[in-house]
Amino acid sequence: MKNILAAEAWELLKSEKNSLLVDVRTEAEWNSVGYPDLTNLGKDLIKLTLKQDDPQFVVEFKKLIPNKDSKIIFICKAGGRSGSAANLAMSHGYESCYNLIGGFEMGGWKDNNLPFIK
Repeated sequence: MKNILAAEAWELLKSEKNSLLVDVRTEAEWNSVGYPDLTNLGKDLIKLTLKQDDPQFVVEFKKLIPNKDSKIIFICKAGGRSGSAANLAMSHGYESCYNLIGGFEMGGWKDNNLPFIK
């Protein structure tokens, strides 16, 4: 797993066709503070909540992202859960996983004025 800044994540999403953004926060967080908007890039945000010790996360993740060659950026509130999700994906054979430092709210996505929906 590689840590990545919000601006670097945006550039990767913009320049790499097979890049994806996976938001691992909860539905309550998406509804209360918003979530990244990738429509300008012609991409959809993947929302998949990571809960502690939830084996269903990997099952759903593999269904949503079958291509293990994808460049996958994980985002959460601050960078903790997304780092865990990136490591979990790597343990299942996904090689290009990134953790967005500062997440959505703590110096990451929103603070870099990247597009989001509230």
